Amino acid sequence: MRVVVASDAVAGLTPAAASEQIARAFAERGVAVAVVPLAATGQGLREGVAACCPSAVFAAPTTTAELAEAL
Repeated sequence: MRVVVASDAVAGLTPAAASEQIARAFAERGVAVAVVPLAATGQGLREGVAACCPSAVFAAPTTTAELAEAL
């Protein structure tokens, strides 16, 4: 069996930490596991994207001028 684990934050764990805990439980039972951290916003999203694409750049514009510059 193969399983993809993609968890958001759970019980105070970051998305990455929660995914790893869940994956470990499957792996201990001999299941092939792939972990994909997941989050909707904030630091969890940054960590998840960084795990998959370390060179990714985030922009957080607060004005329309900053948004135009970022795009």
